[in-house]
Amino acid sequence: MINLYIRYKNAFRFPFAPKKYDIKLFPLGNPDIWEDIEKVENKKNTILLLDAFDEDLEAIKDHQKRLNEILPKVHKFREIVMTCRTQFFPSEKEEPDRTGYFTGDEWH
Repeated sequence: MINLYIRYKNAFRFPFAPKKYDIKLFPLGNPDIWEDIEKVENKKNTILLLDAFDEDLEAIKDHQKRLNEILPKVHKFREIVMTCRTQFFPSEKEEPDRTGYFTGDEWH
């Protein structure tokens, strides 16, 4: 995730580079993450990288419940990328492959 962050930041340093969006990287294991995410001002033009879902203490207790708590908090960002080790999930069937999506304030 750090490499993705750095590559994106460096991709737009050159003259005539296409317009870029802001990008923010947050570790999900950080207890202050939601305060920091709330401080991001231009969410609709910011790519949000959430690293290590498997290190989030609430996700360890109930990953599906935690995912359902996180998505409404981040849905206003332009794009959201979340990482997690696949062995975190009890079975392949429980690995989320789709999280749904938001349009406005409505969940689909």
